[in-house]
Order: sequence, then C-alpha cells, then structure tokens
Amino acid sequence: MRHLALIPLLLAFSASAAEWRVDHEASRITFTFTQMGAAVEGTFERFDAAITFDADAPEDASVTATIEVDSLATRNGERDEGMKSADWFDVANHPTATFVSKRFTPAGGDRYDVEGELTIRGRTRSIVLPMTISIDGDRARAAGEATLDRRDFGLGQGDWAGDTVIGFDVPVALTIEAERAP
Repeated sequence: MRHLALIPLLLAFSASAAEWRVDHEASRITFTFTQMGAAVEGTFERFDAAITFDADAPEDASVTATIEVDSLATRNGERDEGMKSADWFDVANHPTATFVSKRFTPAGGDRYDVEGELTIRGRTRSIVLPMTISIDGDRARAAGEATLDRRDFGLGQGDWAGDTVIGFDVPVALTIEAERAP
C-alpha cells in the first residue's frame, strides 16, 4: 500500500521537463533582408526565454521568448533608427516581439518542428520553426531558421510597403545555448 502512495509523486516527477537558462553570451538571433537587391544582416542583441524541455517528453516542452526590438543592429545606425520607427517595428508602441510555443513535434533524431505564435508589432501569426536540439549533460543547444513575410507583421508602411527597396522575405535564424537550471 505504501508503494501506491508513491505513484502520484513519481508521475509528477516524470512529467516535469527540465528548465533551462539562456546563455546570452553564446546565443544569437539574426535576420537577413534584401535592400536594393543586396543582402543585409542584422541581429537582436537583447532577448530572453523561459525554456522547459526534455527530449524524452517533448509533449511537455515549452518556450516563451521575448525580444527587445530596440536592440536590433545592422551595423548602420541610420538604418537601425529607421527600422525602429513607426513605419517598421514601431518600437515606441511595440517594444518587444514574443514567441510562445504551442507544440514540439519530433521530426527524427534531434530535430523538432516547434509550432507557436509569433507576435511582432502587435500582430500575431502562427509559425512552425524547424529546430535541431542537442543536449550534452547540463548544456543544450537549439538552432533553427524560418522565413517570415514582413507584410504579415505590418513591417514596412507607407513608401516602404512594396518590395522595390526592401524585400518581403526575411529569413530569421537562431542559435540558443542554455544550461540546465538548478
């Protein structure tokens, strides 16, 4: 009978996935767009995420990420300020972008399709982010890429609405290094 009393405790323990803390020094979120036909690369310098993941229980995994849009950098100060304006990210009214996962679907080996909702500039869209996730002891690395259409998020208003100067497709890549929370 005493063994039966342990079942709820064991079930609760096995159902809880590990929590991870982002290693900001080793992690990057980058984006690329075309401007007048030339590729321009940028990064978001400040972001954080609440991550819960266990490869043995991907159905229990979750990620809630927040990006400080004001931290975008393309190595051109004038362009960066323009991208923060009301025509683009509208940082004054929308200082953060968020991603909230809904489901981790195993895609073979260490690959997962992470379905979730991305909110930029107050507009939320469902996306699937193909990811490779590897764990080595108390360290984890996740890498993935998805191409976004900037029009889905209202990026590029007025004179910037077309694709003559800035292309519509924006590949976004991320590499997140994390360590298991104590």
